[in-house]
Amino acid sequence: MHSIEPYIRLVCEGRKTEPNYFNGLLRYMGIKMANPAFKAKDNSPLGVVREALTVYKDAVRLRIPKVKIFIFAVFDRDGHAGVPEAVGMLRDTPVKAIFSNVCFEHWILLHYEQTQRQFANCDELISYIEHNHDPSYSKSGDHFHQLKNRIPTAIVNAKWLSETHWKYDDRPIWERNPYTDVHKAVQMIQMPPSEWNDTFSRL
Repeated sequence: MHSIEPYIRLVCEGRKTEPNYFNGLLRYMGIKMANPAFKAKDNSPLGVVREALTVYKDAVRLRIPKVKIFIFAVFDRDGHAGVPEAVGMLRDTPVKAIFSNVCFEHWILLHYEQTQRQFANCDELISYIEHNHDPSYSKSGDHFHQLKNRIPTAIVNAKWLSETHWKYDDRPIWERNPYTDVHKAVQMIQMPPSEWNDTFSRL
């Protein structure tokens, strides 16, 4: 039987920023799928999660081995209703949440600096990036290729945020500002696909 390529899908809340970043990373790592990261039809947190679960079920129906299926639901806090319910829906499922508070742009910011600065909303965070790091920042930009050499810095900063800054705080992730676990998906994708399953199962 021929080797089956990994089946990875990242169902995103955002239309451009997250898909552009993840698709750029996957192409860079040699994964030859057509746009595996994409915006959910209903891009509320609950809509993202429901679609991600459906994508998983569709993959199983296609008889893709479960050890080759990697589905992520990528969504933000940013004032949305239903975040606790969305996170709860993924417990004990094969789909992993990739969550940011206030929004995905905090992961972008961590490419530039280590910070625990809180932002009231995504517009405020984008404004901070524009004024301090990238005057031409746009949500539709090609951020992966612009930032790919800074990814090791972003991973170190994201680990510091989650493992040091929030180490002794037991609040749920949607109450932690700032917060992001995008680095977990990024680190997995940077590994050889033969190592994805073990890493994915620990996320």
